[in-house]
Amino acid sequence: GDERFAHAAFYQAEAILPHAIDCEGGIAFAGPAHYRLCNDFGMGGSGIGVFLDRLQNRRRRLLMLDELLEPSPTPAA
Repeated sequence: GDERFAHAAFYQAEAILPHAIDCEGGIAFAGPAHYRLCNDFGMGGSGIGVFLDRLQNRRRRLLMLDELLEPSPTPAA
């Protein structure tokens, strides 16, 4: 992919990581209202973990079918 998107993602990761809360088993993140821990995929630690893993390891998006959007080879005529 385009490196400018990777740079933007690293910028977002730098903004997210200071909000990590140390817990017994690792780190957690507060939910949208910031008054309790949230582990859901959409706005909580699960989604942030997937984002950070994808960023660090350059994986495809979890639960997405990106490979279906890639151009297919032109069939021989």
